[in-house]
Amino acid sequence: MLVCFRRENDEGCKKFLASVPIKGLTDKRNITLTFVITLSGEFLPMQVIYQGKTTATQPRCFKFPKGFAISQNPKHYSNEHETLTLMDKVIAPYVEGKERSSNWHRLKKLC
Repeated sequence: MLVCFRRENDEGCKKFLASVPIKGLTDKRNITLTFVITLSGEFLPMQVIYQGKTTATQPRCFKFPKGFAISQNPKHYSNEHETLTLMDKVIAPYVEGKERSSNWHRLKKLC
């Protein structure tokens, strides 16, 4: 059986046998997503910044993929603090993992 995920009142899924409406499309919370892509083309986990002062603004009953940096601030904007958080939670672990799994230490000695 084919399943089509659709928005409410979406006519594009008539040809499928079943459809599942997407819940929460009326949720109008503001978020900021920061994408990190390495020079080699690897897509790293995202940073998701929700608007709000506490973690209560983050979605409940949803588990983000491993490595995502989830936070909140009153304006949901990326600022210096959020950038440092991104570096600590996403970029630094990636670089450290690459250092352990390659000959990176040899390259450092050459410089």
